[in-house]
Order: sequence, then structure tokens, then C-alpha cells
Amino acid sequence: MLLFYHRNILRLKRYIKIAKNLSDYKQRQLDLDPAGYAPFQQQVSKLLKDGYTSFNVEKTVTNALIAACRERFDSLDESDMVAQEGKKFYKDSISSPDYRPSTPFMQYALDEDILNTVGGYLGSTPFLQSIELIYSTPRDEGEALHQTHLYHKDKIDRRIVKMFTYITDVDDECGPFTVLPRKVTNAAPWYIEIPHYVTDETLSNFLNLDDAASFKSPAGSAMMADAKNLYHFGSRCIRPRLTFVAHYNSGYSLFPRNQVYKTWQGKAEVEALSPLQRNAIGI
Repeated sequence: MLLFYHRNILRLKRYIKIAKNLSDYKQRQLDLDPAGYAPFQQQVSKLLKDGYTSFNVEKTVTNALIAACRERFDSLDESDMVAQEGKKFYKDSISSPDYRPSTPFMQYALDEDILNTVGGYLGSTPFLQSIELIYSTPRDEGEALHQTHLYHKDKIDRRIVKMFTYITDVDDECGPFTVLPRKVTNAAPWYIEIPHYVTDETLSNFLNLDDAASFKSPAGSAMMADAKNLYHFGSRCIRPRLTFVAHYNSGYSLFPRNQVYKTWQGKAEVEALSPLQRNAIGI
């Protein structure tokens, strides 16, 4: 009997959370200002058409991010980094204090040009779910491709945009971020269940992988992509790669929101943010 009540309480809490997130999402749709993304209509249109676009952030903001990322990376031994959920080829060096709005990491991720562009694509003001500084290392000799080495789609929200900013120059040997454009991805047959992580060999039975777009660019270059609806992969590297990733979603998440921002609520640095920026961190 107790187990029955416990399960129903958990189910009720889940329904309440869904209803709350849906209400907030509808408000985010109303909060979106078309004038904000109007200057970036070309990038929004590219996202709508192909699912990805290159993006230029103001140079001083980008340079501050690069300097902070390189300083952070240089201060750590590989053993100091945290492997991400079994993905041993990914090493993340971002921690809770880096989510302070005044850090170069957050000043970049909360750049209003980015937020307006992402919002224009999502159709609502975006929520910043996470920031990551990812060090991608080469696989061991003979090690097979696995997890995000393989084509996949992210599933943690109904709508997702990830912004990848290279901290080091990236060429073919550094495992460039690679996507199948929307038209190619959408050609996958809906009636066949394709694995979440799918090999090139399997996916090539359904899609033309020669149409993939690889993002090879110098440090400071950035690319936005709809990680929910496009097949993509990264980190197939021979030489290491350092990348800063900002993850935005609709706020109507299928998984719990990042709550770290609540730590800074009421602080002067939060009060200095614009309404759009505060909206992006749910404050």
C-alpha cells in the first residue's frame, strides 16, 4: 500500500513539473521580441533551412573566452578533469563557480546576439542549460568509435541549439564537429528504428553521408546547430581539440533544469543582467 502511494505521489509531482514547465514555455514564447533577432535573420533562416549556421560573436567577448578557457586548461592536469558519463574521450573542466554571470564563460554564453538568434530559431526566449569546456583526446590505437564519436541526435529537450566555439584551431585531424543538414537527416525513413548512436555503415544505408558538413575553422570560430533534429558527431580526432559548448533549449525540458543559477539570485552581478539574460538563466 505504501509503495502504491509513493508511486502516485511521484507521478503527481511529475505532472506538476510538466504543467509548470509548459506554462513557463508559453510565457517564453510571449517574451520573444522579434526586433531582437531581426538583425540576425540570415542566421535564423539558415538554422530553419539547414539546421546549422556559423556565427560571429563580438571579438572582445570571444577573445576573453579564449583566454579564460586556455588559462583554465593550462592550470589543470588531465587527472584533474572530470570524464563525462562514461565518455572517456571527453574531459570537462567547468565547475559551479564558472556559472557566475560575471565570468568570461557566462558573459559569452549570455551574449545577447546569441540569445536573440537562438530565440528567433526556437520561437521562444532560450534557457541556458549548461556550459562546457571539452577537451577531446585521440582514441587508443585500435579503439572503435563509440558514443558521440558516432552519429546521433540529442534527446534531452523538445528543442535544442548547441553553440560550439573552438578554443584551438580545428582541421580534419582534430575531429571537427560534423552534421547532416536538415534535408539529409529528414530523409531517414520514419518506419525504421535507427539506434541512438549509429555507425556510418548503418546510417549510410538510409542517408547520403557525403552531404555531411564539417566545421573546420580557426580558434574563435563558432557554429550553432539544432542538436535535437540533426544527426551529428564530433571528436574523431588524431590530435586533441579544445571546445567551449553552450547548450540552449526551450525551457520545456524533458530533464531537470540546471539549478546552479539560483545560487547567484539577488547578487549584484545578476541584477546587472538584462531581462533577456535573466530569462536565459531562469531568474
